[in-house]
Amino acid sequence: MKDIKISRCYTVSAQDMLDIWIESFHHLHHVVAIWDAKTHFDLLKEIGLKLDLSVLYNNKILTIQVDSLDDALKMHSRIPKDVGPHTQIYSLGKLIKDNIED
Repeated sequence: MKDIKISRCYTVSAQDMLDIWIESFHHLHHVVAIWDAKTHFDLLKEIGLKLDLSVLYNNKILTIQVDSLDDALKMHSRIPKDVGPHTQIYSLGKLIKDNIED
């Protein structure tokens, strides 16, 4: 790499990407973000999510748009934080809650 001059180098986290995704595409919605849903596929099906495993083949973050903040909170409360995936609730483009800081 001696012959390549690098002027700047930046890192972008998956959390940064999710925040931008929510701000860009879901700024008027209520969303539950579920990290690594494929790993927790059976648990998510048990709590009532109708997911197709083929859609989650290369999943990092699953976003689910719901009708209200109340619906997002209900879904969030059904996912056990001790064995379930990391989940976050966004409302109108802003992070409201996650299951790490509950």
